Amino acid sequence: MLNYHDYIEPLLKKTYQEPQVLASNSNKRGVLYALLSNYHSWRRRRLPQPGSKHPQDMFIAVYEFTVVDGKQTDFRRAWQVVTEGIYQQCGSYGSRLHRTENPTVFIGYAQWPSQEAWAANRALKGAKYQRAREQMQAWLVSSSTRYCLTVCDDHLA
Repeated sequence: MLNYHDYIEPLLKKTYQEPQVLASNSNKRGVLYALLSNYHSWRRRRLPQPGSKHPQDMFIAVYEFTVVDGKQTDFRRAWQVVTEGIYQQCGSYGSRLHRTENPTVFIGYAQWPSQEAWAANRALKGAKYQRAREQMQAWLVSSSTRYCLTVCDDHLA
């Protein structure tokens, strides 16, 4: 399985740098081909493989973000960049951002190999990630870690 963060950046680059690829494939089959043709350049999801690590060892952090009204799209873009950096540099298994019925409130769900890995320093190297983190923080009214969880039963594919 691919993690969302493994394919969104290459897809966006492909879409914006080479728009003729998707434009020339106007039907759904052509778009699917364009996506699959880049499959090998995407990283594989780092979730534990069967037998290598128990799902119960995974740590889950659930965050709540309240965003300045009108900055939701900007916040989401910055969140994607920061999450990519955390995934690449800090060893997280990835994250998802969810909308709520309140358009200024988002819920983030992040998977980590352990609580220790989550609690470790998450300083990001690189101006791109630092700039995105500063932007993300500038557009926050509030943020909090709502839940710290460990998996007791896992039936997600």
